[in-house]
Amino acid sequence: MANPYFDKIAWLYPIIGFLRIKNKFYKNIKKFTNPDSIVLDVGGGTGIIAELLVNDIKEITILDPSKNMLKKIKSKKIKKLLGSAENIKFKDKTFDLVYCVDSFHHFTNSYEKSEHKRIIQKCLRELIRILKPKGKLLIIEFDNKSKIGKIIEYFENRIMKWHSNFYNPEGLESLFKNYKTKIHKINTYCYMLEVNLNH
Repeated sequence: MANPYFDKIAWLYPIIGFLRIKNKFYKNIKKFTNPDSIVLDVGGGTGIIAELLVNDIKEITILDPSKNMLKKIKSKKIKKLLGSAENIKFKDKTFDLVYCVDSFHHFTNSYEKSEHKRIIQKCLRELIRILKPKGKLLIIEFDNKSKIGKIIEYFENRIMKWHSNFYNPEGLESLFKNYKTKIHKINTYCYMLEVNLNH
């Protein structure tokens, strides 16, 4: 998941704030929380989503591989952990909810394409491992079948050479065949996959 580029542009993220779409992301995630929820934001960077969610739940931690991104988190209520989805430094069954917003496709950034399947499977095992038995995993991604999704994929992989691994909704859902899943459409180019550990 490590991508040194994000250290260089960390200053920009609080300004951009995903523009208005961050509120849609927040509202979709909030539906799956309650005041006692313990939550992990994987690849949460500067805390754009966590800042909105922090007062709705008991506890939230952002896991991100960029030191500079984590430094931009404003709220003192948000816990910060430097690291990646490949090796999450938490005990089994720690979280009620784990979510990834615009970060899942970055898990493969430092790896060649031949390694992508192995890395994704390793990350999935970690994301599932740290969830409580009735926990949920939410993944918000760009649909690479949409026009905007195709542009983002082209930019990241053809221009930036990041080795990002994008999925359309059905493709991402197929990674979780052993779990109950549901796809939520956010807009014309974004979707959220809900994964339930309670089969």
